[in-house]
Amino acid sequence: SPRWSQEIFSTSPLKYYDGKLRAYFGKLHYADMDMSDVNMDIELNGQQLLIKKIRGQIFDGKFEISQAVMSIADVPAGSAYLSFVNVDTGQFLKRLMGATRLEGRVSLNAFVSSVGN
Repeated sequence: SPRWSQEIFSTSPLKYYDGKLRAYFGKLHYADMDMSDVNMDIELNGQQLLIKKIRGQIFDGKFEISQAVMSIADVPAGSAYLSFVNVDTGQFLKRLMGATRLEGRVSLNAFVSSVGN
């Protein structure tokens, strides 16, 4: 099965740190995706990374990631709620799955979880 990363990595060194991050990015480019008006509220408490909320604009619509938790352990695990509102279906599916035949707008809510590299 596909991994989060091509190389095995450990998040365990993060267990020694605590902190909070609140940030705003007018424009953000990540993994060949352009986002705008991105607001982040993230905490690291030594045992887990908690993404309280990341929201912004993507694929000509809105996105939000909330209540995302990544355990800080030798084997990483994580879960998150995702929401996309009124995004351009063509851009969205082309980026995520390589599909090019659909057009229109879509809203989508999902819960995802993963364990391991």
